[in-house]
Amino acid sequence: MKANLAHPLNGCLSIFLLFFLALSSVSPSACAAQAVVLAVELQGPITPASDDIVAAALQEAEKGGSSAVMLLLDTPGGGLTETYEILKLMEESEVPVIGYVYPSGAAAWSAGTLILIGSDVAAMAPHCIIGSAQPVHLSPLGQVEPVNDSKTTNAIVALIQEKARSQGRNETAAREFVLSNLNLNAEEAKEYGVIEYIAASPEELLRQINGSRSKNVTLNTSQARLEQFQMPLNLWLLKMLSDPTLAGILMLVGLYALIFGLSSPGIGSEALGVVALALGLI
Repeated sequence: MKANLAHPLNGCLSIFLLFFLALSSVSPSACAAQAVVLAVELQGPITPASDDIVAAALQEAEKGGSSAVMLLLDTPGGGLTETYEILKLMEESEVPVIGYVYPSGAAAWSAGTLILIGSDVAAMAPHCIIGSAQPVHLSPLGQVEPVNDSKTTNAIVALIQEKARSQGRNETAAREFVLSNLNLNAEEAKEYGVIEYIAASPEELLRQINGSRSKNVTLNTSQARLEQFQMPLNLWLLKMLSDPTLAGILMLVGLYALIFGLSSPGIGSEALGVVALALGLI
C-alpha cells in the first residue's frame, strides 16, 4: 500500500517542480509592462490649436503612465502666444518631453526652434534645419515683415536664452537664432550644443536616449512602444479651422457673401457671410 500511495505523490511533486522552474525562467523584463512613448505631430504652422493639442497629449501621457512624449516638429513657425503656452506646458509637465525635428529634410523654424530648445531632450533627423527665429508680422498688404520693436525682440531673446540655459544648451546660438536669423543643420546643431542627438527615425532615437536622465527620471526606451496621439474631434476641427490658408479662404468667402447678401437681401447670403467670417477668425 505504501508503494501505491507514494506514486501519485511523486507525480504531484514533479508537476510542482516543473511549474516552479517555468516561472523562474521568465525574465523580469518579460513580466514588466512595455514602456510607451506618446508621439505628437506638430506639422505646419503653430496655431491656437497647437497648444491645446500639446496640453491634451501631456494630460493623456500622465494619466496613461507614458514614459515620455515625443513632439515631431516640422513647422515654419507660428504665434508667439501659442509657443509660450507650449513651453509652459512642457516645463510644468512631469512627463519628459522629447523635441524631434522629423522627418529627414524637415525644418523647425522660428517658433519650432523655441519649442525644440525648450524640450527636455532635443534631437533632429539628418538633413533638417532649425533657426530663423526673428519675430515677424503681416503687413496690411499681407506681406511678412520683421518686427522692429525692441521690446518684443528682447523678450524673445531672453526667453530662448533662459530655455537654453535651463536645459544646458548653447545660449549664444539661441540668441543668434533671434538676432541674426541663424540657421543650423543637424550636424551643426549637435556640434554647437543646441541638440543632443541625431537619429534617422523615432525608433532609433528611442534606442539612443535609453538610459539618459530627464526630470529626475531615467528613460527606459530601448524597447519602448511608440504610440501615436489621436486627437479628439474637437481638437481636429480646431486645427483645421485655425489653419492660415483655410482661415484666409473663409474670410474671403465670408466677405463676398456678406457683400452679396447686403446688395441682394432675402437670400440669406449675409448670414452665411457672418458665419464664414466668424470661423475664419478662430
